[in-house]
Amino acid sequence: MNKRYVTLIFLSLFFVVLYAESGFAQQTEIRQANQLFRSGNHDEALEIYRELLRRNPGNERVVDHKSNALISIKEYEDAIRVLNAFLERRPDNVNFGVRVAETWHMAGDREKAFEAWDKIIEHSPANIQAYRMIAESMTKRREYVKASETLNKARTIMGNMQLFAFDIARNYTAAGEFEKAMQEYSRLLIENSGFLQTIQRHIARFDDEFFRDAAIMEFEELSRELTPGSEEWTAHRNMLIWLYTERKLYRRALATARNLEARLNDGTFPLFEVGRMLFNVREFDLAEEAFQTYSTESNHPLFAESREQLALLYIDRARYLIDNNLDFGTEANRLYQKAYDLLEELESISSNYQIRPGVLTLLTEISLDYLKDAELARDWQQKFSDLRGRQASVIMADYLLGRIYMFEQDFTRARITLTRSNRAARSGNLAEKTRYFLSLNDFYAGDFEFSKIQMRSLRRQATSYYANDALRLRSWLQEGMVEDSATVELRNFSEARFNFDSGKYNEALASLEPFFSPVESPMKTEAVILSGIILRQKAPELGFLILNRFTEEQKRSTQREHIMWTRARLADALVKLDQQPTPDEIKNEIPRGFWTYAGFTDENSPAVSLSLTEVLDLYENIIIEFPRGMYATPARERIKTLQQMTMTP
Repeated sequence: MNKRYVTLIFLSLFFVVLYAESGFAQQTEIRQANQLFRSGNHDEALEIYRELLRRNPGNERVVDHKSNALISIKEYEDAIRVLNAFLERRPDNVNFGVRVAETWHMAGDREKAFEAWDKIIEHSPANIQAYRMIAESMTKRREYVKASETLNKARTIMGNMQLFAFDIARNYTAAGEFEKAMQEYSRLLIENSGFLQTIQRHIARFDDEFFRDAAIMEFEELSRELTPGSEEWTAHRNMLIWLYTERKLYRRALATARNLEARLNDGTFPLFEVGRMLFNVREFDLAEEAFQTYSTESNHPLFAESREQLALLYIDRARYLIDNNLDFGTEANRLYQKAYDLLEELESISSNYQIRPGVLTLLTEISLDYLKDAELARDWQQKFSDLRGRQASVIMADYLLGRIYMFEQDFTRARITLTRSNRAARSGNLAEKTRYFLSLNDFYAGDFEFSKIQMRSLRRQATSYYANDALRLRSWLQEGMVEDSATVELRNFSEARFNFDSGKYNEALASLEPFFSPVESPMKTEAVILSGIILRQKAPELGFLILNRFTEEQKRSTQREHIMWTRARLADALVKLDQQPTPDEIKNEIPRGFWTYAGFTDENSPAVSLSLTEVLDLYENIIIEFPRGMYATPARERIKTLQQMTMTP
């Protein structure tokens, strides 16, 4: 190896080491300056930055730190000078160009800020990333309209009108330019109707009624300019349906869906989907109107499904009336019967349709829960068992059979069958369902410890449909057990509850009578509530007097609000029914203990004479005592309705 070659290697290594040492020293100085600045020694820190730039004016890192330091102490003009000095050498540095514009904006000079942003575009007219960074900078400084205009210019240059559309719309929305935002969304839908759900998510994030009203007006206007029946017109009408539902303009949503479906021939049924949505928000009348469109023509592809949805609607409506104590007469029973008749007719018309397992399940459950007819339920369960082809059918068949055994008081066979179904289901809705009825079956059977074990897993699942039922069972068990031993009162209540759920209302009252003796019981509150539910149909004036006495005597009851609400609704019903007395044949069916507790004797029977003013007072008492309770809102609504009735000539 010659000496010249060795010398070159030595010099190369020397300069590498020298450069590394120089770089390390520079990093040390930058860290020192940063530390001085953070500790408040601004002048010393800036002097170090200045010296570093003097030695190396093109050092990007030093420019970055020094400009940020100056901006932080609001020395905006000095920061701009530092940045511009660097940009004279490197005009293509978009980051520093954006910082100059933002600094001018922070300094209060919007015109120079706009000039600085525009200058970046002049140097990088085809750099799409530069447009994005500039628009983000403008958005950060709340120059939303300018940001939209910048992005609009970018996509025009790029020849792609879908580019930045969501960003443009979002900026117009932030600026309050709602019409322009909707025009952007409309343009996107015209380009690609697949953007519909994404656009809906963007609109849903901006929770403002005026914004949605503006969206409705724009899409109504824009859709008129499109060819009816076209893909883009369909997308715009679907957007309007969604917007109407968001603003709770449900009748307009229904009419729009009906009009849209009349023009479509693509196998989609927007009216049916709107019906489902209306069902979910408990707009029962409108949902029923939607489903009935398909429920009369047996050759329609949605004939069976619409009937199933109507039946579910009637059941849910009846449950809503009962749960909220809104059924003054026999409306709930009428709805259950309508649901049954609808599905029974479907079975008589056809025994070969896709959703037949669900229909047979509903028919079995309606027969048990509402018609209280075990023989009828067995017929439907047998038809379900005869279905072939799916393991799920076997699991459901066991569940239904277990329910029938439970209804017939064959609790041992019910436990075996429901357990088999529960183990096969493992998880999901059916597993939760079988678990709940296993717990209820043990409660009916008097196996209260087993009932507690069965419902334990359900109580941990707050989202379960049966979680509230499990909590109710738990409260019964807690109130009725002393040191893990069941009381006589709990056994009486269990028997009463089984008789009530089986439709044996007279037997249920007989089991509840001991609770109305002078001896107090921890289960008395639950007994009074159940008695009120039964007496509502049989003898409403007796039910009112019992609830009224209990409410006046038990000021600290955990169910006080519920009882006060039930009392008010019974009073409401008495006024509505013109306070007709209970027939003698029904009086004879009700045990004597109820009449005695209510104050009825052979010599003295209290008269139940209520005025509308007294009913209003009962509702107002609920609001006064429980202003944020479960029944405060429905109490206010009922007061408003009754007051309007009194003002109507």
